[in-house]
Amino acid sequence: MAIKNQIATNVVSTYLGPTAGAQVLSGNTQHGDGQTIHAVIFYSDLRGSSGLADRLPGSGYISLLNGYFECAAGAVLDAGGEVLNYIGDGVLAIFPIGEMSEEEAAEAALGAAKEARRRLQDVNENLRFMGRDPLEFGVALHVGDVVFGNMGSGGRLAFTTIGSAVNEVARLETLPKTLDAPILMSGEFKSAVKPANPSVPLTGFGFKKMRGIGAPIDVFGINPDELTP
Repeated sequence: MAIKNQIATNVVSTYLGPTAGAQVLSGNTQHGDGQTIHAVIFYSDLRGSSGLADRLPGSGYISLLNGYFECAAGAVLDAGGEVLNYIGDGVLAIFPIGEMSEEEAAEAALGAAKEARRRLQDVNENLRFMGRDPLEFGVALHVGDVVFGNMGSGGRLAFTTIGSAVNEVARLETLPKTLDAPILMSGEFKSAVKPANPSVPLTGFGFKKMRGIGAPIDVFGINPDELTP
């Protein structure tokens, strides 16, 4: 029984994450069960994925995606965060506030974002060696409440995350396509980062109005030159 329980824990933690896995194993599987978590939110999205999917065979595209996920999701997990969902080629993760202070969670998330970009350089060196185009992805960091729980219909539920803060970080992540900063953060996140941290020279881009978001978001970014090792 102990071995079966451990196997069940390992399976649900691998496929759902430790927080969602613990909720499911404890019996919270009713439609509408959930909770609100205050957290630092990390969102990353691969650039040009549609073109890559068209050009590559299925196995090659999956291999490429796994290389990208090892950069973004791997860095989050190593920094103590939790990956909630793989949304296509996007990574949605949180650093819960409570287990860590807001400042600690923000510093951990920022460290994960910078480490993800460092890992990307290693992946791209290998891709260039094989004569293939390099990958690119952006990262957005935000602070807010996320609703974490069971959603779906009938006998098929998903333990997932919604909320205005999730929408905001997803919209924020689209801005690196137009701004020269692969890591962007909201004003709320900037306020949570240790002000005296000398390793975080930021560029202010002002308030940006984004589709589907009521109030403009104060946007800051890290210059690409600051991420070169």
